[in-house]
Amino acid sequence: MKTHLLICLTCIVSLALISCGEDDTVSDMIEDISYTATLSGTGTSLPENGGSASITISLSEANQGDAIDFQLSFAGTATLDQDYSLSSQNFSIPAGSQSATFAIDIQDDTVVEGDEDIVISLSFPNAADVTLSGSASVNFTITDDDVESSACSGTQDSYQIDLDASGCKESAEDNLGVMSEYTVSTSGNMRIITSNSIPNHNIGMFPNSGNPNTISVQNKTFEIALNPSKSSSTTSLTTSNGQPRYWFGILDNSVVLAPIAAEFFTNTSNGQDNTDWNENALSSNIRLGTDCNNSHVFPSGRYHHHATPSAYIADRGITSGSTTQIGWAADGFPIYYKYGNKGGSIEELASSYRLKTTERGGDGVSAPSGCPDGTYTQDYEYVAGLGDLDECNGYEDPTLGYIYVITDTYPSIPRCFSGTPSDDFQNR
Repeated sequence: MKTHLLICLTCIVSLALISCGEDDTVSDMIEDISYTATLSGTGTSLPENGGSASITISLSEANQGDAIDFQLSFAGTATLDQDYSLSSQNFSIPAGSQSATFAIDIQDDTVVEGDEDIVISLSFPNAADVTLSGSASVNFTITDDDVESSACSGTQDSYQIDLDASGCKESAEDNLGVMSEYTVSTSGNMRIITSNSIPNHNIGMFPNSGNPNTISVQNKTFEIALNPSKSSSTTSLTTSNGQPRYWFGILDNSVVLAPIAAEFFTNTSNGQDNTDWNENALSSNIRLGTDCNNSHVFPSGRYHHHATPSAYIADRGITSGSTTQIGWAADGFPIYYKYGNKGGSIEELASSYRLKTTERGGDGVSAPSGCPDGTYTQDYEYVAGLGDLDECNGYEDPTLGYIYVITDTYPSIPRCFSGTPSDDFQNR
């Protein structure tokens, strides 16, 4: 019996030694595994009012050992837990996982502090088997939405877009006995649009007390780029001395978009125009005879839109549930009405313009004085990240690509081009 017991104990010890050896081999294999890590972020410009982004720390393959700890360092002019917060403080990649993602939420306040930057850096000080690949940091900018309190901060905006389509009761087609014409074709690398400038929807009465001109047929062919691309700089619709240079584009109702009025502040001492100050056709302080389509007529007889064409939008039946292309810009990019794909849902997109809050600085004789109130184009400023749209009211839609958007707030119709405009849209 003692002999048998000794043999059994020997077997148990041997099995234990074999088991330990096997475990050591597996452990050695795990320790030999090395990883490369990357740091990435979504978005770069984050509005203070509701901005958010995320960062992701990724390994080249799933973690096959214990949790791997890493370190995030926060720098820049913005302050963690004051200007922004992080969704978690658990800086590790668990066993079996390949990445860790953190949400960054911007904290809104009422302090005027200007744009601030966030710099987040990644390191693995206690993980010798992890090597960083590519950039070890990501940068974000928080765009401030607060303005200095001043005598002008509460000024009411006089820029008013008529959104009531019921005010348009006339038919240009019936009055002229001419049908609206609008066709689109392609030739080579160009898109060809022909039109006669007669709208196919109701309009206001012309002539009227503010606009003495009569609508007439304006046959014209426009050629625009079939495959447009963005330029390194934008092109303004106006010349260097403020005169309208381009129409922005054309809608499929045959009517051009011409938001810039050739109206200016008039020097009260000599009667000369100060072309540094363009009057807005839709300011309640200006009377240019626009109808419910926010449109009127050039002396040439061309009917044109200065902002949202309300009767046309109503006639198209455009709703908030869909994105709808309504025309083409002079540089070849499509034009949509106010809705786009934002975060996976169709939402109304916001302009990034606002009234300035400092006085104009003029003497009231040679240049306007007082607070900016929307009477002039120069009363507004573009603030990157304030809304959804860029300086030219453009938007990178995740489904549609780059589009222009007509909004129901200033500037409504874009005032610049992101691409190269066709000379066919020169204001003549």
